[in-house]
Amino acid sequence: MGKYVLDIETTGLDRKVDNINFVGIYSLDTYEIYQTFNKKDFLNLYDELNLDSQLVICHNATFDIN
Repeated sequence: MGKYVLDIETTGLDRKVDNINFVGIYSLDTYEIYQTFNKKDFLNLYDELNLDSQLVICHNATFDIN
């Protein structure tokens, strides 16, 4: 199982109106940094890294989950 740190930046604080403008993912195992700049690219990277099956530590997760 891999370990990752995830940070999502948005254009504002209203999740119904604002958009993702940056996603940073850092691998604690390989020290690689992944960056995406929109939801589509993030979802592709999410699938590619198989993050459903990994330990993911999220920065400000309460906001991002909503």
